[in-house]
Amino acid sequence: MRIGTHSGPFHADDAFACAALRLLFPEAEVLRTRDQAVLDSCDIVLDVGGVHDAGTLRFDHHQRGGAGTRENEIPYASAGLIWRHFGASLVEHLYPENSAVERGAIWLHLEERVFQGVDAIDCGYRLLSEDAPEDIEPRYRTLTLSHVVGGMNPRWDEDQSDEVFMAAFEHAMEFSSGVLLREMAFAASLAKTERLVREAPLEGQILVLDKYCPWNEALFSREDHESVLYVVFPQRETWMIFQVPVEEGSFTGRLPLPEAWAGLRDGALAELIGVTDAMFVHAGRFCGGAASRKGAVQMAQLAITSQR
Repeated sequence: MRIGTHSGPFHADDAFACAALRLLFPEAEVLRTRDQAVLDSCDIVLDVGGVHDAGTLRFDHHQRGGAGTRENEIPYASAGLIWRHFGASLVEHLYPENSAVERGAIWLHLEERVFQGVDAIDCGYRLLSEDAPEDIEPRYRTLTLSHVVGGMNPRWDEDQSDEVFMAAFEHAMEFSSGVLLREMAFAASLAKTERLVREAPLEGQILVLDKYCPWNEALFSREDHESVLYVVFPQRETWMIFQVPVEEGSFTGRLPLPEAWAGLRDGALAELIGVTDAMFVHAGRFCGGAASRKGAVQMAQLAITSQR
């Protein structure tokens, strides 16, 4: 497998495109050149050549008319073109045990979190953080992946030889591969969380997880989420009880733990509520804990019945 891209200064789009391909084809050779004869000999060519033709594995976007745009109007650069064509195969290669739906969610996560932003900046879009202060100049509001990768190029006053650029590009690909692998792992963990929360038993109005996972967002994908008041799960050596927020992202709980429990610990709490292994209730009443699953569920049940 020979992958061709342009020589000279590089950007995040060609670095991430080549990184994704090298994860899928580990033995592939990356050639950086503008010699058309060499590019013609490559199996895949990206970000150079003036041709976008997925059928012949040519993925440039600099030609007149570009290489198309997404539904949200962000145009495709080479990174997005490679991800659109090869991304699903890479996800399946790395996560063969996940369902097709979960692999699709992983692909979409990378598309939205990495590739759209890389393409947008390469095509001249300026990306700003949503909460950027209005009095800060736009160019100072965020440091993007594109800035980080672009900064790996040799500076104007450094050695400009092809060998130095190739070494810098290898470093950029290594960095980009790390980002892709961690983002895919993060997306896969989200899919696993969805599955664990979806399959967890509901004991009355208490959702019981056998292992900890970041359940907060996943809970709201359950059809019966509106009936859930508390989530119980193990964390280190404690079985935790957390109140469910009134809506996703809210800090207001549907049913805080009883006011009389607030701030109590160990024996004082156990004596008050009659749960022998009760350990604590936070002063803010949004969480508590017991030494056992049984004790935590009992605490949650008491919190519900005592406040009806």
